[in-house]
Amino acid sequence: IGEHDTGLNTGGMGSVSPVPFATKEWMQKVEDRIIRPTVEGLAAEGIDYKGFIFFGLINVKGEPMVIEYNCRMGDPETETVMLRLKTDIVDLFEGVAEGNLDQHAIAFDERAAVCVMLVSGGYPEAYKTGYPITGIDQVSGSIVFHAGTAFDTPHSTLHTPQVFVVSEDGASVYSASKTARDEFPDEDVTVRGAVSIGRRLMDPLAELVKIDPKNIGLGQYQHDVDQGKLKRSLDQTVESCVNLVGVNLNTASHHLLTYVSGLGPTLAKNIVDYRSDNGAFTSRSQLKKVPRLGPAAFEQCAGFLRIPGAENPLDNSAVHPERYHLVEQMANDQHCTVKQLIEEKNRREAIDIHQYVTDEVGIPTLTDIMKELEKPGRDPREQVEVFEFDPNVKEVDDLEEGMILPGIVTNITNFGAFVDIGVHQDGLVHISQLANKFVKDPNEVVHLHQHVKVKVVEIDRRRNRISLTMRI
Repeated sequence: IGEHDTGLNTGGMGSVSPVPFATKEWMQKVEDRIIRPTVEGLAAEGIDYKGFIFFGLINVKGEPMVIEYNCRMGDPETETVMLRLKTDIVDLFEGVAEGNLDQHAIAFDERAAVCVMLVSGGYPEAYKTGYPITGIDQVSGSIVFHAGTAFDTPHSTLHTPQVFVVSEDGASVYSASKTARDEFPDEDVTVRGAVSIGRRLMDPLAELVKIDPKNIGLGQYQHDVDQGKLKRSLDQTVESCVNLVGVNLNTASHHLLTYVSGLGPTLAKNIVDYRSDNGAFTSRSQLKKVPRLGPAAFEQCAGFLRIPGAENPLDNSAVHPERYHLVEQMANDQHCTVKQLIEEKNRREAIDIHQYVTDEVGIPTLTDIMKELEKPGRDPREQVEVFEFDPNVKEVDDLEEGMILPGIVTNITNFGAFVDIGVHQDGLVHISQLANKFVKDPNEVVHLHQHVKVKVVEIDRRRNRISLTMRI
């Protein structure tokens, strides 16, 4: 452990409880000199803290010294302390929340507990993954804890945990909006914002559609143009996106359904109400039972509404119900079911779409149908692309001119692009530094969320500004 919070993570060292040198006299010093002054200090400063406090201590010539405060307990001490704790920890948490912890008896097992850490070579720095782990089934008299492993039959395998980067732009606007208050009336803005960010990974369109496009932090000069025209243009873009991707009929909010072609606020509300009263939709044809949703509206909206797990797999595709008979005919000609036609590539490749051309259906429509059968559903995203910031750079103070770092494009303007390099402050790549050629429009060179390599040109620590270049 180095000064100023430097040095390697010591979590791989293992732990033991009780600690041999923590005698009754030593622990009394801990209570008198560290624990009581800390708790009394919180009270004196009016901090109504309800939670967990971890005191990281070391023994210096028989005297306890603090090296860390934390609001949680991590590895490996958790694995030993929790085994010795005989009291139900949930009861203790409830006592903290209700302010009557002093009425709860806390009991410990008198036996000693030892945690032995088995880690991959190189830990806690860069370490190799993908190793099979065997012999766990032969362990007796001990409890095996897992961290960063995956259960692959027949063995466990060591994996690096997946961490996703999700933009929080506009989350604070959503958390204070009427939509958020309606969805989470009993939660505060911080919880609403956290839920919104998590939902963005699961279904980004369904979540982002709740936020005014002007508040997601993209582009520039939006306040200098005609606001009416801007709103109409943005609404058209959002509507186009919603209809291109489609909407899960059984989970879509009233707000999201409003953007579906053929639906408006009234029909969107009627769909949600019908779903609440009658349960989840099992087929698109049930839409015809929704009050005031007539044939014209059904014709417009049906192809954009998806039902995952529907009996008819086409109900979870962009194929319109008017064209179901075409797909069913293709399946019959291939002597298979529609489900098999979707799942088996060789059957689809055997189809000659020219045989199905009619006065009403041309090659473009048939081509679109075949593309949809290749990947039915809603999520058009490709496989997640792995990205990792430089592990040695976490703050602006860690930067040095000349460093070459990985980054993600977060915003594009007329004068360049902003890139996140993992230091909580985006750097600017000026338009003149985007490529080794003349660039008229930054959008010709970069796109949002693109993974790029940049070089640090200048660091203005006083104004917290970072200049970058992609001309490497």
